[in-house]
Amino acid sequence: MITLFKKVPREEIIETISRKFPNHELVRFNGFSGDATEIALEMESQSLFGGSRIVFLSDIDREIWSDVIKVLHHVPETTEVFWLEDSFPVALTKGIPEHKVVESKEKKVVEKSNPFQIANQLAFAKPGQLWATYQQLLNDGHEPEAVFGIIWWKLKDVARKKTIITPTFKQTLNNFLSMYSRARSGGTDMETGLEELLLQLSPKVLQ
Repeated sequence: MITLFKKVPREEIIETISRKFPNHELVRFNGFSGDATEIALEMESQSLFGGSRIVFLSDIDREIWSDVIKVLHHVPETTEVFWLEDSFPVALTKGIPEHKVVESKEKKVVEKSNPFQIANQLAFAKPGQLWATYQQLLNDGHEPEAVFGIIWWKLKDVARKKTIITPTFKQTLNNFLSMYSRARSGGTDMETGLEELLLQLSPKVLQ
């Protein structure tokens, strides 16, 4: 699927990816002005682990737009393409395969806590701090699915940087995956399930 975003805040798109596609491999091209072949290779290739992928384009040099659009006709079904720009000329979008367009809507500015703060706290949070931050995020209107996605991405990032993954950390990853599956199947609700996991999580688990 190809989705074009017009003037949508980048952070909002990242949050959408975290919430709806937590297990997709993400490849980003931001402000890219090089050879369009690099984008083509990423769009047409499969994930190294056999899963699904998201290619997120933003602020791409307009000189290579026509080349990028040609590649969109050869995107595998397992790949989602998100493309963010201030505008898309109609003359060019006519050449884009089936796609949907998401435009920014005028909204009153409401101060919200940063949902990524909970990911930054994982490595040093004191007992109860993650739970308190989670409650604040919920009160500010953040969806539990989005918070889960952010935490899951952080856990995977920590795992990739480790040379050895301890049994405790591996069990933590399994617990998160299991809870996510139960929530998707209706066996539990995401809000309560994530709350229980955060109450059990401590910095020692990530070491």
